[in-house]
This record gives sequence, structure tokens and C-alpha cells, in this order.
Amino acid sequence: VAGPDGAQPPVRLDLGPPEGDPRQPLARCRLVRVADLASLHDRLRRYEQLFRFSQDLFCTLDGRGYFDVLNPAWERVLGWNLDELRAEPISAFIHPEDVEKTMTGLQHLLDTQSPLPAFENRYRTRDGQYRLLSWRGMVVEGYFVGTARDVTEESEARTRLGFSLA
Repeated sequence: VAGPDGAQPPVRLDLGPPEGDPRQPLARCRLVRVADLASLHDRLRRYEQLFRFSQDLFCTLDGRGYFDVLNPAWERVLGWNLDELRAEPISAFIHPEDVEKTMTGLQHLLDTQSPLPAFENRYRTRDGQYRLLSWRGMVVEGYFVGTARDVTEESEARTRLGFSLA
């Protein structure tokens, strides 16, 4: 494939197994310009830094209700290490009073494929306390992809303010 200047750009041939349907060919290939791969790698590295250093909690959930991908903010906010969070279903960390509404909300997301409206629930910390998380998310290719923010202090401040105004 010639570039705009007529030169032959470097390309890489990737061979991979078929995906999904057994009627697909035994192998597929695609040509990818090496320059495009370098650009993609740089962009991916920047996303990884954003993911790693964010104060917000980023995650994906699999179809069984287990965390799949988590960023380090989860450890800072809840005190559990990431492997511990992945080892149990999310319901093990959610306040018992919030489990039903959380599972109902997730099922609604899976059924409708619509973005999650603002949603809050409480997650148990390693020391047994609970943090109030405010969520945004959506389903992508069968996975829940979400971000959460710890709003515990803001909620407590609103409650104190409400009591002081009454």
C-alpha cells in the first residue's frame, strides 16, 4: 500500500485465530502501519497513566458480578487490595441494604444497554466501615464499565448542614 507520497510505508502482518463463529476462516490477517501502532501505543500509555493516577474509581464487571479491571484508587478508598476485590462477587462488598437495588440496576443496564443514570450505593471498607459511592456507567460488549466517586464526606456534610438548619 503506497502512502500519499508514493513511498511504501512499513507494515506489519498480524495473523490471529478466528473470533466467535466457527464458520469463519481459520485465520485472519490485517495490515497495520507501524507508524499507526506507535501512535496507538503512545495514546494507550497516556490512558494508562490517567487510569492509574485518577482519584475516581474505574472498573469493569464481568457478567457474573465480579470485578475484572480496577484502578489503584480502589485500594486507597476501600483498603482492599485489587486481588481481594476481584476474588469475591461485588455483592460481598456492598452494604446489605443496597445489594438488591444495585443488582436490579445492573440487570436493567444489561437489559436496556442504556447508560446508568446517577446511582449511589455503599461499599464496605477493609476496616468494616462503609463509603458512599456515586456511580456512572454503561454496558460495553457484555461488561459493565463504570466510574465511581467517593462522596461520603459530601453526604455527611449535607446531613450535618440539614440538621443545623432545622
